[in-house]
Amino acid sequence: MLRKNQLTITALILGFALFSSCKTPNIVLSNDLKQETTIHEVSGRQGWQFNQIIRFGEFKTSKIKRGWNLGYNFPFVVHFQGAKEKLRFEQITPDNQKAEVFCIGEFKSAEIPLLDDFFAISIHHEDYFAGSIKNEKLNWDFIIYEPDGGSWENTTTGEIVNNHNPKEKIILKAVKKIENQANWINIDVHGFEFIQDGKSIAAVSLLNNGRVWMHNTIDENTKLVVSSVMTGLLVRHSMSEGFEE
Repeated sequence: MLRKNQLTITALILGFALFSSCKTPNIVLSNDLKQETTIHEVSGRQGWQFNQIIRFGEFKTSKIKRGWNLGYNFPFVVHFQGAKEKLRFEQITPDNQKAEVFCIGEFKSAEIPLLDDFFAISIHHEDYFAGSIKNEKLNWDFIIYEPDGGSWENTTTGEIVNNHNPKEKIILKAVKKIENQANWINIDVHGFEFIQDGKSIAAVSLLNNGRVWMHNTIDENTKLVVSSVMTGLLVRHSMSEGFEE
């Protein structure tokens, strides 16, 4: 009986160790997100992309559409019809606020100057991911530079701007470090932090299925804007994956 119990305990320990080793690692985040923060696991990211819906916590999307029709007539959509990757979805928050989200990547070279002008970009980059978030009250645009990384710098990599009040911005910062890893070479981007008024208010991990952090103090409009950008990042194709039209 004693030997049987010992074998059972050993099996449980091995099972726990195997489970722990398969868990998605955490990205290294600012101390702002170490307390008063809700963490959500992402579902819907992996697998077949037909009728894809992304969920984290009580946040969810409509079915992700990979392409736009010509029925949308506002500056962001009109400017960038030629981009190879075009995403459209409705982002829905736990209190049922909704926004239409349009995202673009894989720009044609001829559209890069349009992108530079639209977002007043002063430094040219090799890769961009951009989008627009709209409903009856909200009108925000976002731009992310080099979303897949490629350098050792860990600086500001993008921003989300309120078109009703351009001084109101949320800064995006790439996260290149993973917890409990040496992190000697920090080139690839594993996630992003969202920074408002100097404080990190949210984050998204792009590792495996994905993971989301939301600070409990942010308001509902900000949750809608931030979650919209998070979903765009979770469903976009990286440059290494390529994109087939």
